Amino acid sequence: MRKIIVIFIILTAIVISISIAFVLYYNQKKAIYYAEHSLLYKYCIDNYNANNRNFLYNKFLSTVAQKDDTLYNLLKKEKIVFLPYHGFIWKRSQNIKNYIDNNEYTFSKFLFSDKNIYIQKDVEAPITSYKPSVIYKYKSNIFIEDTLFNDKLLRNKYAEIINCPLQNFNAYLNNKKIEDLNALILMQTNKIYFIYSDFDKESEEIIAQILKDNYTSTKDTFIVKINYYNLKDAECVYIK
Repeated sequence: MRKIIVIFIILTAIVISISIAFVLYYNQKKAIYYAEHSLLYKYCIDNYNANNRNFLYNKFLSTVAQKDDTLYNLLKKEKIVFLPYHGFIWKRSQNIKNYIDNNEYTFSKFLFSDKNIYIQKDVEAPITSYKPSVIYKYKSNIFIEDTLFNDKLLRNKYAEIINCPLQNFNAYLNNKKIEDLNALILMQTNKIYFIYSDFDKESEEIIAQILKDNYTSTKDTFIVKINYYNLKDAECVYIK
């Protein structure tokens, strides 16, 4: 009888230990999921872009503190840490470069491994964080929608350069399928910085001049995603 009681106590202790471990595992998964679906990477990317492609971590942390208490506490307690050139991880060991994806993080790995967990992000986050033809203003340490970029300015400039009547040029645009290109552009103290660009240099110069003439400010910082095509792909059609 005593032996049965001892076995029962041992089994109960094991069940309780596993239950506690699973709760800890579940809470970690929940926190990681929260981070992955938060604005964590937007705050990071906005910070990087607004500071001329320099990530200022303390300023980033201050921004998160104002925007998301849960995320801020995870960062402050170093549950989540930043790895330059990689992104954010859920820290489980000192070997911070030893990590796996969240979808690989099973309960068995929680029990028998100390690998860190990578906080997933969109691989194209720097370009897809912003809508095309929307100009974002940097305010309260994040970029917010401010106004629309007038695509007609670019269209009209292309037509002018190739000496094409606007009616003819519009007809060309309506009838020819051209692959759109993307550029993510920072406008800061009347200066233009191409953070990312598919355009050739000639087209970049045209885009930069249009932005400088119409949208820059001496005191504000803006960012815009341009979705268009290169000047060399523009043609003029004859309309009877």
